[in-house]
Amino acid sequence: MSGVRRADRRGPPQPDPAEVGSAQWEPWETFAAEVVRGREVSPWCAEQVPLLVALGPDPLDWPTAPDGDLPAAARPLDEGAA
Repeated sequence: MSGVRRADRRGPPQPDPAEVGSAQWEPWETFAAEVVRGREVSPWCAEQVPLLVALGPDPLDWPTAPDGDLPAAARPLDEGAA
């Protein structure tokens, strides 16, 4: 799946409060399995999780994208500010 990449983010999540009600860290394996089984998540998340699952069980083994190809929210803080 050539177009799917992971973001490597350090530090706490900083979601836009106008778009995200809450955020929390969860083990990928548990989260992904629950989403695939029908856990209620955003439509975007429901679409993306199966694509990421196809990359393999360990997110640290997934290919990464260059910071410039990532949305601002996934870039390092010094690059994400617009």
